[in-house]
Amino acid sequence: MAELDITVPIRSEIVSQKSWPRRMKARPMIQRAFDRWYRASQDRFAIKLEFIRRTDSCLTFGFQGVNRIIDVSLSNDLSVHVTWDDTSWDMLLSLDAFPKRVRGGYVCTECDPAIRQTFPSREALWEDHLFEPLLEWVNENLAPAEALRLYGAGGMTTAKLTKGEPNRDDRI
Repeated sequence: MAELDITVPIRSEIVSQKSWPRRMKARPMIQRAFDRWYRASQDRFAIKLEFIRRTDSCLTFGFQGVNRIIDVSLSNDLSVHVTWDDTSWDMLLSLDAFPKRVRGGYVCTECDPAIRQTFPSREALWEDHLFEPLLEWVNENLAPAEALRLYGAGGMTTAKLTKGEPNRDDRI
């Protein structure tokens, strides 16, 4: 790969402005939990979510008015991906949760046992480990960003949200 260093605006008027579906038929429990949580929490998002597609294994969505090179996938984890020119460039956010049933509820097996919290349900654990961190990332990182800087050289690619002009080092 030849060296590439470009900055792409993330706001786009040509991105469709689809709203979240009124009804979502989802089999995986995590997709149903996310749908319920988002309906109750959508007013807290600085940028609303936009449904793209759903399969039995993955829910994919984007952000209203944001270039479609940034999207989110929810399966057993939650990841914000950057795809440019049919190439996966980077993940801007990667969150995991590993629920395990224990006496009194659920714990995440990846959390430090010394400070591990017990949640009353898997849904509560997912909200804490996946859904709320996504909301925080959208409001604190995506919403103030103006562009996405893409850099690639020697087979390595990275993507960073930026606040302003191309090639300024004001990454979020």
